[in-house]
Amino acid sequence: MELKGKATPKEPAAKNVWTSAHSKFVMGQPMLSELDLATAGVNTKGLHKHYMTHANGDDASIVGHYKAEDLHSGPGYFSVSWSDLYDVFNLDALDISLIRCLTL
Repeated sequence: MELKGKATPKEPAAKNVWTSAHSKFVMGQPMLSELDLATAGVNTKGLHKHYMTHANGDDASIVGHYKAEDLHSGPGYFSVSWSDLYDVFNLDALDISLIRCLTL
């Protein structure tokens, strides 16, 4: 729509929380505090260490593998972005409740 010969300015597109990285995620910065890491499990510490040593501007994700028997199909690979792992590392009680409901 035009007003007096000028185009109406477009509103900036809203960030979609389902497809955008968490606003607190910064690539290469720790996802967990030292206190949280001290109480985390061995696998969480290992994954966080891997992230800290491998995450850079060119490496935005980690690749996982599943066996044929895991999903009753052929073996395959999947990619998980570091920003999505940030969300997993920083789950709160509501997030965990929702995940439990979705996995039933």
